[in-house]
Amino acid sequence: IMSIVDVLKKNGLLPAGMEIEDPVPMLVVTNAATLFGAGVITSPAIARRIEQMLGESNFAMIPSSVHEVIAVPLDMALTNSLSDFVKEEVNQTEVEEKDQLSDIAYVYNAALGEFRPLV
Repeated sequence: IMSIVDVLKKNGLLPAGMEIEDPVPMLVVTNAATLFGAGVITSPAIARRIEQMLGESNFAMIPSSVHEVIAVPLDMALTNSLSDFVKEEVNQTEVEEKDQLSDIAYVYNAALGEFRPLV
C-alpha cells in the first residue's frame, strides 16, 4: 500500500526529491510483484491497514486494473461520480480490456467488513 505520490515518484513520473502533499489521500493497493495484485483488497488485514492510513473506517475503492486498486476517502467518492470515471476515463482510455477489473467503484463498510457497489 503506497500513496499515489510515492508511486509516481517510484515510477519516475515525479522527481524523487520533490516534496508534494497529497491534495486527496489516494492509496495504490497491490501485491509485492505488482502483477494481478487487485485481489489483495479481499484481505481483512489490508482493509484495516487502508482504514488506518486514510484515517477512516469506510472508504471507496477504485478498480484500477487486475493489477491494482486505488483506495480513497469516502467523502471523495460521494462528491464525485467515481463509477462513471472508472468506466469512461480509466477503462476506455487507460487500461487494456484484458486487464480491466470492473466498471464500477465500491464502498468498503468496516462494520460489515464488505464492499458494496457505489451506484
